[in-house]
Amino acid sequence: SNEAGVALPSINANYNVKAENSSISSNIIKGYDKTMNLDLKTSSVIVNFEQGAENFTLNIDPEMSSCSVDFPNFKLWEKYSHTDGTGAGEINIKVETSSLKVIDNRK
Repeated sequence: SNEAGVALPSINANYNVKAENSSISSNIIKGYDKTMNLDLKTSSVIVNFEQGAENFTLNIDPEMSSCSVDFPNFKLWEKYSHTDGTGAGEINIKVETSSLKVIDNRK
């Protein structure tokens, strides 16, 4: 989608979102074991890991983007990967000239 505001439903489902000039928000719920692919350009993105979310792999590919990530060892403008538990749920985020906020509310 282009020039849209989208809040992805908080359900255990596969998502493939490619967008430009958009605002996207998503919650990673407890028990999420699917794949989420976000490919965004000149967009604003918020991904919230809800209380109890576990067993996931988070991959971030930030290109010329402003990022705030509440997970350990994240370095601005560098590719990032974090695995929790089994890594069953996969969250892949690619952002270009965008704003990304990843919130860890698991505890």
